[in-house]
Amino acid sequence: MANFLPKQGFWAAHDHSGKLPNTFALSRTLPSGDHTLQLAASGLYRLRINGEVVAYGPARSPKGYARVDEVALGPWLTRPQNRLVLEVVNYTASRYYIPVTAPFCALALFAPDGSCESGPTGWQLHALPFRDWTAPQMTYQRDLLESYDLTKPGAAEWFDGEVDELESLSAVSVDIPPEGWLPRGAPLPSLETSFPAQRIGGGKLTRLGKSTDDANDLRTRLEKDYRWQEGGVAPDEPESYTYYDLGADHTGFWKCRITAETDCELVLSWDEVRGPNNVFTIERFKNWAQYYIRLKLKAGEIINFESFECYTARFAAILQLEGHAHIEDLAMREYAFDRNQLLAEFCEPPADLDDDLRLVYQAAIETFRQNTMDIFLDCPGRERGGWLCDSFFISRAAYLLTGSNALETTFLENFLLPKHFDTIPDGELPDCYPATEAELGFIPQWTLWYWIEMEEYMEKRGGHDFPHQYADRLQQCLAHFDAYRNEFGLLEGLPGWNFIEWSKSQEYMDGCNFPTNMLYCKFLRAAAKWLDDTALATRAKTIRHEILKRSFDGKYFHDHATRQTDGTLLTAPGTSEICQYYADFCGIIDVTQPEWQTWRQVLLGTQNHPTLDPINMFIGRILRFERLAHANMRSQLLDEIREHLAPQARLTGTLWESDDDKSSLCHGFASYIVCLIRNA
Repeated sequence: MANFLPKQGFWAAHDHSGKLPNTFALSRTLPSGDHTLQLAASGLYRLRINGEVVAYGPARSPKGYARVDEVALGPWLTRPQNRLVLEVVNYTASRYYIPVTAPFCALALFAPDGSCESGPTGWQLHALPFRDWTAPQMTYQRDLLESYDLTKPGAAEWFDGEVDELESLSAVSVDIPPEGWLPRGAPLPSLETSFPAQRIGGGKLTRLGKSTDDANDLRTRLEKDYRWQEGGVAPDEPESYTYYDLGADHTGFWKCRITAETDCELVLSWDEVRGPNNVFTIERFKNWAQYYIRLKLKAGEIINFESFECYTARFAAILQLEGHAHIEDLAMREYAFDRNQLLAEFCEPPADLDDDLRLVYQAAIETFRQNTMDIFLDCPGRERGGWLCDSFFISRAAYLLTGSNALETTFLENFLLPKHFDTIPDGELPDCYPATEAELGFIPQWTLWYWIEMEEYMEKRGGHDFPHQYADRLQQCLAHFDAYRNEFGLLEGLPGWNFIEWSKSQEYMDGCNFPTNMLYCKFLRAAAKWLDDTALATRAKTIRHEILKRSFDGKYFHDHATRQTDGTLLTAPGTSEICQYYADFCGIIDVTQPEWQTWRQVLLGTQNHPTLDPINMFIGRILRFERLAHANMRSQLLDEIREHLAPQARLTGTLWESDDDKSSLCHGFASYIVCLIRNA
């Protein structure tokens, strides 16, 4: 069905003054039948039919565009008359997650006979007064934490999918994104499965005092106003906490049934690990994240609560800060790539794997599903950002698991369609996109990774010929890096945040960084093919020669060279393990030559390299695994996967950003493990 969305959007207003709320709801009834809804919106939407969540979106789109979701309503229209409720939210503080745009909503409803109603025709608009829009951000990468005053009229009915008690609003016309509509690209995610949480403990919250008058400053209140005392109370007692276990990391929407015995204030908190000494804590991210939902209820209310935002967690705690409520059926509604869209032959691990490797394989599948709802994500909880470099690895998993390049096409297209990024030099790309440009910068190495991924996308995954379609962008990239070539043809003094991996290698980024130049060399080879430019191919050969001359000491590659007081460029101390894998991956070594075959065997044949600064999971360990696979060292590869990743899979059922649990424990790039195990 072709897009039929109108050329004008709408939003809600209390009057015609032009002041628009952050959120509102639309409702209508429909008879049974094969109706179809097309919709696009700024921010986020949630569609419920007869109280059940049916769709959540939209897919993220590049600046100036909006992606259109198409939802087949027929399977959900099970009654003679069915209540549809659509909630839309427009955020104004998003950074890595959702771009800040002017609010708009656009709808087209198709009846079984093909007729269409567009815009707010046939819908009623309602105010949603429950959410507190003065709440702080959950993390600096995401949006406002959810804080609700459910003492206001209509709250219980709203969570049951009814709107009769809510104030009616008027529709006002607003502009849609000037570049228009794009198809969603990614399949609609899975929303039907719920994972119940099991109670595993709890304790007493002793009130110590009042440190702040700001009710939304939950971090300060929980740290300073209460003492947590493990044990000694039954579930749901006043001034107590109860904590729960989902059994593994899941991504989705928190659900529970709350019966308020008195006027009360509750906080739901969560994390991916339990905490020190196996006791739930709010300490892991206390300096920069607020993993909380705050709920105020009045005595006698019964609320079937479900969060509007999605989160990633294994463990949760419900804290009864004031008053007393009874909590039932805490669970998480899944928000992940639909398992039915995966190729059946890859859903289960190969039969010859041992138990640990089977766990790792299944964890990689779950990591993939939780990071591919609309674009490739770094992590589905803390950021939900579309980062480059992560995408290089997750794109390989996407093609293996789905047999399609549709997800990757959408991801790559988002970076190419905007003609210009306001805060980023022409030729560079945002490090994370779509996102709020003013809050972000660029990583020069990630721009190079983008074009290196593009080479695989075209040659191995049958992708669009973006380098020719957007040849001007490729030429801009070449020109941008030209400005930082030194007298030896090497890149030196690049602007932006220069980054290779989360390890000590970051201390060697100044001056002329050799892993960066290795990426540049690989990029130039690809650009030479696309543009049929022998000069670029010659430049790549020159760079390779200079790297070998200046970086390699006969045993290892050094990370960087720095300028001396007399202006000479001198190779500096500092040899990281990741630098060696960049040299291999980028073709600086020639594995057809016996001496380099020997060098590679020594490097990959052991993990014991005491004179090298060690790697971390992102991206050194994954790149080492990739090189082991490339060298056909299957036994070594599987042994190392088992050693490093089985503990992660056992703890969270997902794969992590770092070798320790101090960061994201469900990180999209690590889903590449399915390819490594399958192809080993």
